[in-house]
Amino acid sequence: MRTKDKQKYPFVSIIVANWNSLRFKGLLDEFFESIFNLEYPSDRYEVIVVDNGSTDTSYNYIKERYHKVKLIKLDKNYGFTKANNIGASFARGKFLALINNDTVLDKKWLIEMMKYASKNADNIYCSKMLRYDKRKIICFNGGKLLRWGWTKPIQSFEEDKSNVSNPFLSFYADGCGTLISKKLYFELGGFDEYYHTYCEDYSLSWKALLYGHKIYCIPKSKFYHNISTTMGSRSSFVIYLLWRNRLRNIIKYPEILTLIIMLPSYIACSIFTFIAIYLYQEKNGSLIYPIIKAHIRVLFELSMLINERRKIQANRKISDKELFNSGLMISFSESIRMSLNFIKYRNRFLKEINN
Repeated sequence: MRTKDKQKYPFVSIIVANWNSLRFKGLLDEFFESIFNLEYPSDRYEVIVVDNGSTDTSYNYIKERYHKVKLIKLDKNYGFTKANNIGASFARGKFLALINNDTVLDKKWLIEMMKYASKNADNIYCSKMLRYDKRKIICFNGGKLLRWGWTKPIQSFEEDKSNVSNPFLSFYADGCGTLISKKLYFELGGFDEYYHTYCEDYSLSWKALLYGHKIYCIPKSKFYHNISTTMGSRSSFVIYLLWRNRLRNIIKYPEILTLIIMLPSYIACSIFTFIAIYLYQEKNGSLIYPIIKAHIRVLFELSMLINERRKIQANRKISDKELFNSGLMISFSESIRMSLNFIKYRNRFLKEINN
């Protein structure tokens, strides 16, 4: 290939974590069909599947059926974080594209992100995520950081009616559908393997922003995600990971004045979420136990987290004020508005699919 073409189409390593995926075999086949039919030169990307110690036959199924895939088998489930880090260590590409295998990719998914990444490898890029079952419903289209330290997609459970086609800034890139240069990924330390799964994406994104990088959402790059097929919804393990990892991020990344405001706000929001959603709406009071367990765990990790915080704060180039001024971290009123909109659209969506 000519040098000019190599510059236009840098080599990309698409990394996929696999765990017991054979239960959605039809979707798995759709995923591989879409990944091998991307509008990107077939000799300019590779597919690396890291099997997280699957106990079903999905590893053998992929091995026997998809010979183009580079397969790495782990001895147990190390979580999304370590699987992607291991995949990245085997990658030949200048860029890493992270995607789940319970998705179906639009043909332009990769090339639309690479239009921008090939010109500026110092930023992170993410895609528009739509539901697999309701393909006009948005799951993720860029996100903001709420005042209490949680992230929220700009649009979620809403119909995709936006005419925005140009890239725009996002606080974080969802771990499913992210494009990042391999150099930057390792400079940032990759995903924090202590997280296992959940919130590792906005941990990496938050660090990248503080170190002076930008995160862009590319609306023309899209894919369809069968939400919660891997981890399940509202399981005790998921709740534990979410609360533990969110609190880890809150301790590590904000400046001290922001932290003083954010931490009590986080506690208040956690109590409200448990009472209003888990206890009142879903009538599942037992979810208090993984939440308590998550906070106890963080207390035991506090010394380690404070050491990490010192390193991050010593190397930061962007202030919290700059993040607020750019609209990536938002005020209390805007945080409440976004959260209420999320609840409204979520409840409307759930009502529609249950009727």
